[in-house]
Amino acid sequence: MRRQSLLLTLSMLMASGSALASHHPVNLITDGSISGNFLLRYEGVEEQNLREDGEAMTFRTRLDINSGRFHGVSFHTTLESSTNAFGYSEYSVDPVGYNPGEYSVIPDPEHSEVDQGYIQYRNGKFNLKAGRHVIVLNNQRHLGHVAWRNDRQTFDAVSVDYQLNNNLDVSYSVINKRNRIFADVADVESDDRVFNIGLLAFGGQFQAYGIELSDDAQQLDTYGISFKKSFTANRLKWRYFVDVATQESTSGAGYFVTDYGLATLGVTWGYLDLDVGFESLGSDLGQGSFATPLATLHIFNGLADKFLTTPTLGLEDTHVSVSLPVNRGKFTVAYHDYQTAYASPLVNDLGSEVNVQYLRKLGRKYKFGFKYADYTAGDIKEDTEKFWVWLARDF
Repeated sequence: MRRQSLLLTLSMLMASGSALASHHPVNLITDGSISGNFLLRYEGVEEQNLREDGEAMTFRTRLDINSGRFHGVSFHTTLESSTNAFGYSEYSVDPVGYNPGEYSVIPDPEHSEVDQGYIQYRNGKFNLKAGRHVIVLNNQRHLGHVAWRNDRQTFDAVSVDYQLNNNLDVSYSVINKRNRIFADVADVESDDRVFNIGLLAFGGQFQAYGIELSDDAQQLDTYGISFKKSFTANRLKWRYFVDVATQESTSGAGYFVTDYGLATLGVTWGYLDLDVGFESLGSDLGQGSFATPLATLHIFNGLADKFLTTPTLGLEDTHVSVSLPVNRGKFTVAYHDYQTAYASPLVNDLGSEVNVQYLRKLGRKYKFGFKYADYTAGDIKEDTEKFWVWLARDF
């Protein structure tokens, strides 16, 4: 069994909150704060396969407890709980053994856990976190918090961030456990390294990054660079983003080298936002493909989540979206066309998808939204429809 980090053990004790804080100067308590949110969400899934249609109504609660600071030291704990509501529980979560193979999968198991529990030291432009916490890299394509799901992804890690000057900052994380979105059952002990260098130059922002993932099943090393910029021309607000990376994978399936690329272009014209993009997750001659197992996958390759695992032939996603304000909210329609990155005689067309989304704030505390995804299968997979509607409240 892997040796547990002393810092991690210490940070888990912070979950008890008041017991530890009582041994620190009084401002750690008096300057503290408590906040949180409730989320009530319905999700329905219909797939053209042998599983029954899935339905879930879940109620999630998060409670954030922050201490004050003493000589730059503070403590943070997030408690998280999710339960089924109003009898809507006909869905499967295969990794945790909940109705396995019976209904369409909705990955929101009932759970209660310490979502975050860490000690933090901040001194000017230097920041250190030790314990269980959220780690986000750039646009979350390679590493994210998966906050869309009820059991947010966090990591048991030590993370350091330092801003050298106004234009340059660096960050580095050492991870020894991945707390996945399936409660405790699918958590993975690991030996991961993540670094990022951010540079402001040429009117935009460069990011050079590396993600070295290692667990009992796989070694996955990813290195890349991205650049984003926004500007105004002819009364139009333009923005673009480019990201390229290479990846080496070693596992029981063999050794593969693959590439990644993403290019997006957006423009705002009055109240209308238009975005077009092309993303390629490459394949090594059809033997293995570019993988992003720790990404916030729901915001990439369509809301239907049909490509949470990249097909071995790779994936090319050409997409376009249009957004505009409607009734004090934001309405968005998107279209995706999917192809393989490496064509084979039998598989090339991976289908297409239409997404519809509406988000609106209701006063200062509430948020309302609904989403719909309609995926039409190509040479593989199955036609799928998904629908969500939710109400959230902050406190």
